[in-house]
Amino acid sequence: MFVVGTSTAVPFVKAGTVLGFAVTSPRRIDSLPDVPTFAEQGFPSVDNSIWFAVLAPGRTPPAIVRKLHDDIAKVVADPDYQTTLALRGFEAQSSTPEQLAAFLERDYLKFRELITKLGLKIE
Repeated sequence: MFVVGTSTAVPFVKAGTVLGFAVTSPRRIDSLPDVPTFAEQGFPSVDNSIWFAVLAPGRTPPAIVRKLHDDIAKVVADPDYQTTLALRGFEAQSSTPEQLAAFLERDYLKFRELITKLGLKIE
């Protein structure tokens, strides 16, 4: 048994060389529609989605942040880009800077106890 990112697992699950037990996201993924979530398998607290974000220094002028957001959102909305990611098991999704900040706060709160226990610090 192993846990890997979808970009690694999708080709093997589709080929039938490994069995997909569950995905760690809160909902099934389009590239593996027959693989249930951990919640569906009886483990509702498992929710460890892989995500990527573009961050800028805290003092970046709002106009530059908005320009970066708008340009990235255009790329993310491109059907060819979405298809390319979907083939690798990823779902292209964009959010506003405010939505990203709220997401990062929730993610931090979810892992705060583990971060503290391990003594992790930003350098």
